[in-house]
Amino acid sequence: MLKVKLNQLKKIGTTVKSLSLSLCSKMVFTLLSRPHLLWGTGMATVQATIISSEKCQGSSNMGNGIGNAYKHALWSALIAQKTKWAFNDYNDAIAWAKRITDLHEVCFPNVPEENKMDLGNNSKGLDLYKKLYLQNKSNPTQKLIAEELFKRRETLIVLE
Repeated sequence: MLKVKLNQLKKIGTTVKSLSLSLCSKMVFTLLSRPHLLWGTGMATVQATIISSEKCQGSSNMGNGIGNAYKHALWSALIAQKTKWAFNDYNDAIAWAKRITDLHEVCFPNVPEENKMDLGNNSKGLDLYKKLYLQNKSNPTQKLIAEELFKRRETLIVLE
């Protein structure tokens, strides 16, 4: 357990060292270009981390396993869900979520395999959000998204 925590701390340290001012400023500029979406985007980030920790107990949110895969898929879907109110069309909320999650992968670079895993799971989350939106003809709840995604967790991309 201690070894896992130390590896996570090393990965966080490596990530922080790899950040460039230009990449960070691009993320900040993107978020500030739509200030009315900051709250929903931030809440999606927090909720995805909390829910994935609860549902995927024993699997790290930081590794290459199901916890991280679930968190990424849930995060992208929740960004769309929590910002949909600001858009006329659910596709615009999906585009915003994709923009933020894609930019996250650029700003916080991984090795290519991990990057592919994260982008693939982000896409799976957005696909689920779209499916649920069309089924319900309205914005799906956070609970519904989390439960449906958990049922489909075997379809997520993992490297471990």
